[in-house]
Amino acid sequence: MKLGKIATTQFHESFKKLMTQPKVPVRTVFKLKKISKVVTEETQSYQDTFNGFMKEYAVKDEEGAPKTFQVGGQTLINIIPEKLKEYNSKITELNDVDVDLEEIKCTDLGTESELSLTPADFIALEFIAE
Repeated sequence: MKLGKIATTQFHESFKKLMTQPKVPVRTVFKLKKISKVVTEETQSYQDTFNGFMKEYAVKDEEGAPKTFQVGGQTLINIIPEKLKEYNSKITELNDVDVDLEEIKCTDLGTESELSLTPADFIALEFIAE
């Protein structure tokens, strides 16, 4: 799974939903615990690296903080125009890092009637196999 996908809000919301399923078999709980540890570590690494890029490539205000602007309700960082191509290249490279997550089969999660995951959750949690 790509690091950029793990760092998304959708992934974390779906993963939280998966982690709170009421009737997951014990062996699956252990797999989920391992996956959770990797997800936590990789998300922190992603954020640290991303924040480093912000310090390096962002236009700074008078106090040295990155300047931001709003687009469609989202807050974005103002990147130094001359460095935008280099910044985009580094972000793409960061997002493309492969993260090895243990695969879980749908059948490992319990019976279909016990699950309360949406199709969007399964798409976000692509380490769950058929």
